[in-house]
Amino acid sequence: LVQRPKVGPGQWMAAAADLEACFRRGFGGKARPHQLEAARGLLDLLRWHPCGGARALVQHAPGAGKTETILLLVYCALEDGLVDRVIILNYAVDLEEQLLARSLRFWGALRATFSVRRAETGGDLAAALGERGVLLSLLQKFTTCPSQLQQAEAKRSLVIIDEAHRGIPEEGTYIYNVDMAFGRASKVLFTATPRPDTLRRYGTLRCDGASEGDVLFRAPFHTYTQRDSIRTGATLNPLEKYVSAVCDIEVDGAKLSDTATAPLVEFLERLHSQRGTTAVRSALAAHVLRQLPRVDEDMPEMIKQGHQPKKLIVLSDMQEVFEMTLELRGQIERDHLCNAFGRPLKVACFFSGKVNGARSDKEANSWDFCQPEDDASVLGEADLIVVCQKYTTGWDEWRVVAVFILRRLGSEELLQQLLGRATRSRPGSGKRRPWIFDYLNDPDWVFSGAARFYEECRAYDDENSCGELHDLAKQIARFFSSSQRPFQEAAALRLQSCDRALLRAAVVRYL
Repeated sequence: LVQRPKVGPGQWMAAAADLEACFRRGFGGKARPHQLEAARGLLDLLRWHPCGGARALVQHAPGAGKTETILLLVYCALEDGLVDRVIILNYAVDLEEQLLARSLRFWGALRATFSVRRAETGGDLAAALGERGVLLSLLQKFTTCPSQLQQAEAKRSLVIIDEAHRGIPEEGTYIYNVDMAFGRASKVLFTATPRPDTLRRYGTLRCDGASEGDVLFRAPFHTYTQRDSIRTGATLNPLEKYVSAVCDIEVDGAKLSDTATAPLVEFLERLHSQRGTTAVRSALAAHVLRQLPRVDEDMPEMIKQGHQPKKLIVLSDMQEVFEMTLELRGQIERDHLCNAFGRPLKVACFFSGKVNGARSDKEANSWDFCQPEDDASVLGEADLIVVCQKYTTGWDEWRVVAVFILRRLGSEELLQQLLGRATRSRPGSGKRRPWIFDYLNDPDWVFSGAARFYEECRAYDDENSCGELHDLAKQIARFFSSSQRPFQEAAALRLQSCDRALLRAAVVRYL
């Protein structure tokens, strides 16, 4: 049996002094309450498991500062001797580089005594497990469970998986292999959109006794939901200015739909099937460019302060990204279009691999940018950023004020991550609620998907989903109670338009 410390959860404070003081010294700003609460709770959890084996899943909304929470947790866990080493795993090279740069600045400001290095393979990780410090690597390195790690001593290790929605803990997947490789290590997963199967494996078991009979479910160890984030002003409401733009598309001077009363589903299917044709691509690009003045006019204070509003355009594959970039650049040059500061609009594209017409995104960007090898400089100059996978999750850029979704979304997790690219707020910057222009998805599905992650996510084991229905009923009641006139039909009219849509989506799911 483990000798447990004689303190209760939340009573222990890091020996490296006050967590808030550490945060202020490292980042130069004040920590948000949920960041300190999550870090303190996880440090308590590690102290209660001195020999490893702790498991936790943290659900924090996009833009809520997960990276800062991770860096604060790692610093205190290592400096206080709770673990000997920390392995931070991500899924993309650009996110790994972003995390490395921020960690070096933060820990350098705190004069940390541990080392930081990147591990390219499982063998590198195994060789470094005998050292004290931080290791950064990619989840994709774990296509199999490395035998070197299985034989290594990892019980004094902490494994942190960022953006954990990218994989599911089933046999043969990245997260499963990480779990097997570091069987005795403590593991903490961070995500804004936890999957039910991930919650069942890493969530905290809880009981809701308020319903008829006890309902058991798995929930995150710590939660800072989209609702909390919007209410406290940490992020902006992503659906207040949601626009389903499909009915405005014109091809060769005529509406794409045959009749104005055509069912929306048929219209979406037709647009999806023709999106690769030159005429439709040209129409979509023209429609996107027509919306830019509308978006800029909605951000007058931001432009007055000299901040460059950026727009993210999301497509389905690399070839579409490249061809749409060429189409946008051609129309901008033909019509002499400028941004809010009177400079010609600049379009940047990002993809991993080779397409017909360009060997890489660096070559495609070299036609418009002086330093295409440096993604940061290109992102800083660009007005329009065209992507398919890169920079759709985990990318922190508060100047993104609009997202144009030109692809069919297959998962609610991806939808929430895309919405989160535009919700970053910055007090005093003049940024208002972002615009979301959706061209290929049913609005009812969009609001239903957003409602799923609006509150705390839970995973129920009951086959008939009674627990989940009970959860939705409580969510609907919270929507009504927020209008201060519970359970009256007129109360819903006092909600904001976005909340009314989310309420409708919750009711649809409940029924």
